[in-house]
Amino acid sequence: MNIKQIQKVATGLIMALFLAGCAGPQFSANADRSSRVVQELKDNFNLTDFDPGEIVEGSYNFETGGNPNAYFRASAKKGLPIQDACSAAQNYALSLSKSPLEFFPRTDMKQSHAVVGCIADYLDKYSQGFRWNGTLETGEPFKVILYPFDGKTLEVSTNFQDGGADEQDMGLELMPEDPVVTNFLDGFQSNRVKNGIDLYTKESLDAVGLKTESENLRIVPIEDNDKFIRKFAVIYSDDFTLSRCFSALPWNEEIWRISDPGPSYPTYSVSSVDKLNNFGSYLIDSDCK
Repeated sequence: MNIKQIQKVATGLIMALFLAGCAGPQFSANADRSSRVVQELKDNFNLTDFDPGEIVEGSYNFETGGNPNAYFRASAKKGLPIQDACSAAQNYALSLSKSPLEFFPRTDMKQSHAVVGCIADYLDKYSQGFRWNGTLETGEPFKVILYPFDGKTLEVSTNFQDGGADEQDMGLELMPEDPVVTNFLDGFQSNRVKNGIDLYTKESLDAVGLKTESENLRIVPIEDNDKFIRKFAVIYSDDFTLSRCFSALPWNEEIWRISDPGPSYPTYSVSSVDKLNNFGSYLIDSDCK
């Protein structure tokens, strides 16, 4: 070994020791544990409609800290319907977890609605991927994420929170929807299904008796010239929460790719008013006028 090779090896050792000192023993321990666990998860990965790629190890950054969690991504086979991708991801997460699953970005979602929630995230203009959090039989926290990019991509990783920030947790969780809005959505659509209503009028909606106001917001149904309601606005009483315009049209199975699941209904944001063509869709920063 010549002097340049010796200097290169020595520099590498010094940097490794420096990184270990900066990251701390807990980061290193979690990174090692994550690497072993994710390798085992990949070795046992058996979703026939997804092709797994290489494992990416956890890493440490001087400026932002680090993420000790290793992961691998699996690409969905071309043409796989989103409902099938979401269902496969849900069943896979259930098969791994010994604890009840948690969901992001909606922490208030019911387990029975996880697949349709995943579809809603796929449809959402601001999608960050729908995520299932759980705990493996061996005790490690894990997460499964279905991203909408590159067709449909599944990511599988551990979810250690100590010894380094999980970068994908930052800003991911959405605030739970206001109960007045969720109750209105549930009552609006479930009464429509029960009574075979296509479009409401003001009179038929008033007869349902849904609450439309609180100290935080008011819900304003918008009548068209033909007296039917196709949109409603959610307007907040504070000066910083943006109003939203919701579609009041029926559940569109062609768009949702799944039949009406019943309460509690998921929602998703769209980019323009002409895309308010399905129950559950809404436009941010709009009062429907």
